[in-house]
Amino acid sequence: QPDHLHAHLVRGTDVLWLTHRLTGRAFSFTAHSENLYIKTRYIQRELADADFVVTVCQYNRDLLTSQSPASAGKIQVIHPFLNRDLYVTRTPTRRPGAAGGVLRLVSICRLVPKKGVAVLLEALHRLVKRGVSAQLTIVGDGPDRERLEAMRAHLGLNRIVSFAGARNADAVRAALDDADCFVLASVQTAEGDSDATPTVLGESMAAGLPVISTRVAGIPEIVPEGAGLLVESGDAQSLADTLAAYASLSQADRYTMGARGRSFVLAQWNGERDAQRLAALFEASVIAGRPVRVARSDPKNRAMGSTGG
Repeated sequence: QPDHLHAHLVRGTDVLWLTHRLTGRAFSFTAHSENLYIKTRYIQRELADADFVVTVCQYNRDLLTSQSPASAGKIQVIHPFLNRDLYVTRTPTRRPGAAGGVLRLVSICRLVPKKGVAVLLEALHRLVKRGVSAQLTIVGDGPDRERLEAMRAHLGLNRIVSFAGARNADAVRAALDDADCFVLASVQTAEGDSDATPTVLGESMAAGLPVISTRVAGIPEIVPEGAGLLVESGDAQSLADTLAAYASLSQADRYTMGARGRSFVLAQWNGERDAQRLAALFEASVIAGRPVRVARSDPKNRAMGSTGG
């Protein structure tokens, strides 16, 4: 008999909302991309009924508020938590390489359309045609891998791009430590799906690594000026130009960018503080309590419950 129920992702949110409607149990949810951008059938009613809602960036909060202005006060922004041992307490030990050497790039993501890996491959193809020496390691796996590997071969990038597959947390940190720059070419898909605040951008900056990404959803909020470079999503030429500009930076300039990003993340992505905030939200809901009510009997609500899954 829990006093409060909390859900992540759209299916869990739908189930808990229906549970709330049937039993009166208090509930809350963390709104991720699918809730926000694709499957929004019940989002207005879920916002209205939830005790509170968590999301990862102001962009998402604004989007949720536009769906339910009366719910604005209950929508909280809490950044993703970072692994303290790997990113918070561990001081970066490696300086990025100097201009003129091989530009070592890393991208860490699921191989799905919204990550923009196809755009990144096209940008890298244009970059090397300009005579810039570069290597790209892509860490991650997913349904698009076969198509992307074929694209790599078609563009003549087999010796330049490596697909490392899925790796554990320590190997991800090692990949960041071995790179000069982290790149994530996020796009919005035709269905409307996109990244919101990719945790890996926070991890990369916490590792002292400059980042290059796109102006999608909440990404501009977490890449402050001087810590990285942002381009318009889906624009391979702009991304290639930005990579070339980064390749020309001195080692000192690259180090300064990485240091700024780490300082920003350590100040803004405070896991201990945000855990306390989240705990306080749960506690307030439990203390407030609510009477348990029986399921509503009018036909409208019966139909709504029967189609909610």
